[in-house]
Amino acid sequence: MPLVVKSNIKKVVKDLQGKEEEITSVAEEVGTALERKVEEVLRDGIKRAKANGRKTLQARDLWFKFGIIYNMNKKEQFKKNSIRGKKSRAAGSRFETKVREDLEKNGWIVSRWTNNVEFNEEEGKKDAI
Repeated sequence: MPLVVKSNIKKVVKDLQGKEEEITSVAEEVGTALERKVEEVLRDGIKRAKANGRKTLQARDLWFKFGIIYNMNKKEQFKKNSIRGKKSRAAGSRFETKVREDLEKNGWIVSRWTNNVEFNEEEGKKDAI
């Protein structure tokens, strides 16, 4: 059963060119090549739908073939989010350490466990004079 209607290829080529009709004919093997490409995309889409535990082939399964990540399966998404979370926590920890060191260097008393910052008023008055 043909997936690509060869007579429509010429019409589409003509429409895509617009007024500049530089391509006037389409070789027979273009239709065959398109058929193969469509079958390849469908095969990969079917594999992806099965891997995601679905019985329905969806458009996102086809776009994945072209490097466009339309939607990841749940395992891939969880793994990516987990890695992102680890990176965010590490960056937050580095930032917090840097801020604490800077505050302590400037005379602030920083409580590590309660996230409270207290300023020694006597030292503050000395600095203000």
